[in-house]
Amino acid sequence: MIRLCVVCGKEITAKFRKSYCSDICRFKAPFMPKKKRKRKRKETLCWSCDNACTGCSWSKALVPVKGWDATPIRIKYNSDVREYTDSYIVHDCPQFIPTKR
Repeated sequence: MIRLCVVCGKEITAKFRKSYCSDICRFKAPFMPKKKRKRKRKETLCWSCDNACTGCSWSKALVPVKGWDATPIRIKYNSDVREYTDSYIVHDCPQFIPTKR
């Protein structure tokens, strides 16, 4: 497989994964920051439920609701120290009542 320099188009002869044929081309290349992956966190169903404030067993005493479909997760709650707590992302709940907005 022939690899070409991204700046001048010459063939790259280095064995390692370089994108440039020489240091001259490397310094001529425009700075291209690496793409950061966005962490997509799913929201729990509870944020849009009328029972969210002390209306179900989860919001009252952090006891999982019988019959819900939920994924267990760990949430970081102190950014200074690595402290985590267990929680859930709720997908389906028998006590779900949509909020009236």
